[in-house]
Amino acid sequence: MRIVIQTIEHAILSVDHTIKASIHNGAIVYVGFTHGDDAEKVKKMVDKLLSLRIYPDDLGKTNRSIQDFQGSILLVPNFTLYGDVSASRRPSFTPALPSLMAEAMFQSFIDYAHSIYPNIEHGVFGADMHIDVAHQGPFTMVLEA
Repeated sequence: MRIVIQTIEHAILSVDHTIKASIHNGAIVYVGFTHGDDAEKVKKMVDKLLSLRIYPDDLGKTNRSIQDFQGSILLVPNFTLYGDVSASRRPSFTPALPSLMAEAMFQSFIDYAHSIYPNIEHGVFGADMHIDVAHQGPFTMVLEA
């Protein structure tokens, strides 16, 4: 599993010109799955995401987690996180988990995140999504499990 976390001021996710999710003050999190990912990895990754100290405290030091100020999270399924261009200029997505399995994993990611943290929104698996984002920082982290 690979996630890319970006701190944001706001983000709006639309599908077919219809807003599906909108958040303020938090993070947009792109989530990709690979072979061997399981429920245990999902739980560890969600727990890590919620506890990462990537937000500034009153002194400007990165000492606060998103939970510390009840920030919002927008989860976006993104199989292209496993695009491999090592052998050519055209990406291979062989490392990405097949669609049906990845969709189930993404749903379990959403379900677990919702079960322990209320401020979760999410994109639509398999949809062509349009995302308007105002980054904060920018501050970007890549995590792998």
